[in-house]
Amino acid sequence: MEQPCPLSLSEEQLIEYTPEWNGERFEGGRPKVADGILERMRRVTVTAAWGVLRGHGYEWQYEGNWVCTHPGQVLVGRALTAMYMPRRPVVRKVMEEKGERSGCIGDQISWPIDRLVQGDVYVADVYGK
Repeated sequence: MEQPCPLSLSEEQLIEYTPEWNGERFEGGRPKVADGILERMRRVTVTAAWGVLRGHGYEWQYEGNWVCTHPGQVLVGRALTAMYMPRRPVVRKVMEEKGERSGCIGDQISWPIDRLVQGDVYVADVYGK
């Protein structure tokens, strides 16, 4: 399938960049972490998870200073990431054409949201905000 966004990875690229993943994958190549693992992660503290990540060389995968919008609730899920950039008319036109050929509907801002499935967490960089 044609990738409508310039920074989208093809299925082959997703598999190439996640070579250590041996489990099931979604259509398109994204690793599908089992729901049971996600449920078990609800009991893991941020400190414990961060310690494991750092111990495996992931020094820059943590972002602090989050605003808690649902106190007392735990957020766990498979990250589906998106990055939005300021609009450029020519780039937008090409993306819309590719999106139409790829079956994307609505405005570009909804395209990643349309890919979410149960158990996903939407992580978006909106101009660095």
